[in-house]
Amino acid sequence: MPELIISHTRGLLPVYNLARFFSDRDMSFETTIYVDPEDVLPRALRKLGLHSLVRQLMRRYYPGIHRKKVHLFPYPDLLYLTTCRVTASTGVRARVSMLRNQWFDKHVAARVRRLRPRVVIAHDSAARHTFEAAREVGATTILSQAIGHHAAAKEVFDEERRRHPDFADTLPTEIADRWVNDAIQEVRLADHVVGGSEYVRQSVIAVGCPPDRAHVAPYAADTNKFVPGEPGSNDPVRILFVGQIGMRKGIPYLLEAFSRLKRPGVELLLVGPMLGSGEGLKRYAGLFKHIPSLPHGEIPALMRSADIFAFPSLHEGSAVVIFEALASGLPVIVTPNSGSVVEDGVEGFVVPIRDIDALAARLSRLVDDPELRRRMGAAARETALAWTWERYCRTFDKLVGDVLKS
Repeated sequence: MPELIISHTRGLLPVYNLARFFSDRDMSFETTIYVDPEDVLPRALRKLGLHSLVRQLMRRYYPGIHRKKVHLFPYPDLLYLTTCRVTASTGVRARVSMLRNQWFDKHVAARVRRLRPRVVIAHDSAARHTFEAAREVGATTILSQAIGHHAAAKEVFDEERRRHPDFADTLPTEIADRWVNDAIQEVRLADHVVGGSEYVRQSVIAVGCPPDRAHVAPYAADTNKFVPGEPGSNDPVRILFVGQIGMRKGIPYLLEAFSRLKRPGVELLLVGPMLGSGEGLKRYAGLFKHIPSLPHGEIPALMRSADIFAFPSLHEGSAVVIFEALASGLPVIVTPNSGSVVEDGVEGFVVPIRDIDALAARLSRLVDDPELRRRMGAAARETALAWTWERYCRTFDKLVGDVLKS
């Protein structure tokens, strides 16, 4: 019987690193879909020449995780993926996502009651039933809060719907009170909560987590893949954003700030899928360039082509893309809500959310001062080297170790 259970519905980069870190321990990794390159399905698809489908499946794989430690329950995520193929409605997708999480959560809870581990690490929006079961068997509960709490999200999103109705359809569906209440119960059932940033930490403290039980473990980037480009002057000066093109990422504020620069030889490049109908973007037609999507393997070269990285998000956890920009030696402009380790005036600038004047001023300063860009970019690279996935996992290791040693 495993001493540690780690659960997550999909398996994002932080989760896979955590599962890999504990893979040599007495651990069970509970997830929905996980595909090893040597499994029968990807091998058969390769023989059929369906390499693009294999690449999609390989997003659910991470080297270093022992396959025997992975326990699958695919049905909830198959339901969600099917829904995403048949509808673009953010409301429908959000409701099915919550249904997926609850179904998976109840499944893991049954596993906890049967396996009786000593420690359970579960992730937000799929932890309430798991933690209730963990309490029944006397296990320590650790909530990995991947993004700011639902209560904080509801407040931010409701305000943005009032401010920017033309961008409202780019936001997730209105967060139901019962979803918020479930998320509050997750926090209160947790012995510890680990978030990727101080923004996340404060959001869980606000709903009842004791401050001494709320921990920060920032994310990281692959500093071997993401490296600075060759020094030189780009023409034009490129300001880059990578992520979903919508309200949550602060896109209207970035576009408005950029429109005030009025500098020749400067371009704004937005890379990522456009959410919603695009109604809010019409007024900015011709102001920016857009690439709908790129394979992640092409992002390092894209970063090296840029001069400045801007990510004025309104609600985040710890955005990996910011760490990738730092590793690429880019000065960055973020908000306190972006979930980064950027120190204002060192690796870039931190501006308040919704502050168009501050955002425009910082963009202008970086555009006009190549030496400042160079200095901040060098500091950015050094900061990225200091934050590793090993360091992220050590926060959990300390909490788990304290239990298992007792």
